[in-house]
Amino acid sequence: MSASLTGPLAAEVIALIQHELTRTRFPHRVPVVTAEAELVRDLRCCVVDYQCLAMELDEAFCIEIPDALLDAHSAARWHTVADVIRTVAQLRAAEGAPPPLTSPLGEPA
Repeated sequence: MSASLTGPLAAEVIALIQHELTRTRFPHRVPVVTAEAELVRDLRCCVVDYQCLAMELDEAFCIEIPDALLDAHSAARWHTVADVIRTVAQLRAAEGAPPPLTSPLGEPA
């Protein structure tokens, strides 16, 4: 399955990542988040950021992010925002997840 990196789901995932990083890492500025951005190099994500993002994605999209995607020593670990978008799309399709009750930013959907 190929997830669109420009569709509505991608926009929701990007907004969630941007919101979470603004809240936790960059409170005085909004980071530029694109599908091509590398989580570690461009967005300065650390292990804790990966865990926080996974929890937020789990809740926002009614999915369960596998631990292997968060492990710094795993080949499956997310490297780019596009990897995160693809994971969310694949898990939602595989789990038949219902639409989220709220938007990624906590507003009613």
